[in-house]
Amino acid sequence: MLYRRFAGTSSCPKEYPGRLFLYISLIIFLHFAILQPFCLATVPSDTRLVFDRKAAPGPWGNLEISYIRIAPPIDYVPELQIATDCLKWHFPEWDELTLKQFIANAPLPEQTRQTLIQKIRPNLRSAGVIIEPSKSDIINLSPEARAYIYNRLSTYKINYAHDKVHRYASPSLNEWMYGVNLSKSTRVLLEKLVYRNGNILFFADMPILMKNIPTNAERREVFQALSCEKTILLKLRITDDSDTHALAQYWGGGARAKEIYPLLESIRNRPGDRSLDVVHLLPPFVRRHIYMYPDLDHDFGDSSVERDCHWTSLNFFNLEINNDYGKSAKIKQRIESAYRKIDKNELRLGDILLYLDAGRLLHSAVFIADDIVFTKNGTSYSSPWMFMHTEDMKMYYAPRKDSVKVLYLRKKDSPSSK
Repeated sequence: MLYRRFAGTSSCPKEYPGRLFLYISLIIFLHFAILQPFCLATVPSDTRLVFDRKAAPGPWGNLEISYIRIAPPIDYVPELQIATDCLKWHFPEWDELTLKQFIANAPLPEQTRQTLIQKIRPNLRSAGVIIEPSKSDIINLSPEARAYIYNRLSTYKINYAHDKVHRYASPSLNEWMYGVNLSKSTRVLLEKLVYRNGNILFFADMPILMKNIPTNAERREVFQALSCEKTILLKLRITDDSDTHALAQYWGGGARAKEIYPLLESIRNRPGDRSLDVVHLLPPFVRRHIYMYPDLDHDFGDSSVERDCHWTSLNFFNLEINNDYGKSAKIKQRIESAYRKIDKNELRLGDILLYLDAGRLLHSAVFIADDIVFTKNGTSYSSPWMFMHTEDMKMYYAPRKDSVKVLYLRKKDSPSSK
């Protein structure tokens, strides 16, 4: 009856199919325009993993490495006094003949070589000799000559600009200056002044660069960029095959394993992304400091305490910070009394890599996993606590590579030492 009633009218047979088509079209449109994006958003993030590379396999588990750039807060960048004198090259305890031979062997044009040799003078304030190059002499050095001369200058603390050289763990100046609005003249000059050791970029001629930048705003931006460090975000990926007991033993160092195990199990049993930033697995000291810069108001209150690589390494496992490890007289004493030597292939979380230069303490870092360490390069407020690759760290100290010896140390009371 209903069908016949519709069929007996003149308008219904034409309108009904048209409306039905519109309703179906509207439903399809709403599905793809509104509902489908929400459906896509619920796809487990494991299908869209993003990281730069994987670490080598080991007892630390499946680690994923991502690289980031960090820079000190802009408030840490002084406006005016950001350059130190680098127009004098000091060679303590050298004589004129030794320095002449050094310059003669440098990869320099003959005219530049003779110009620098003629500028050798005795240092009237201390033993040794100096060269006072002109601004033009410095700007026109080739990258190879700059590395040859500056690497030697950096071995003497009196050459402050070369000893505290800016470094970036990449051969790409574009990466180092990423996001910086460089004027053309600044870019051209900066390209002339950077030099390399391996895949690490170095820059030491801050006074020359800063005096050629016209505005304070650009000076601050460039200085902050030159203070950038390339560091690592490190994630542990848990799978169905992961041995969480073994992972807890590695990342917990024995004593902390029972604290870490429940967290690892909870990650293993969750749906979707099963990765964890390893910072959550590390001791409190690391969690408080990683990716951070020293607090100008608190961390530099006691000038006798150097919060550097050694202070960092020796406090790694400490619940309470011991500032004695920032005093040179205590560092060697602590290392000799509390640590023992191990082989490189025995390294595990918390072991120390100690770099010696002709018997003197040069640098130290704490082993995390694979070739990754936790460290701080120097005492500067613009130097953060961070993760680094051991090869990059080695090249940071490349000027001393011929005389550097590396010791691998483990605490005598470590569970793995027994």
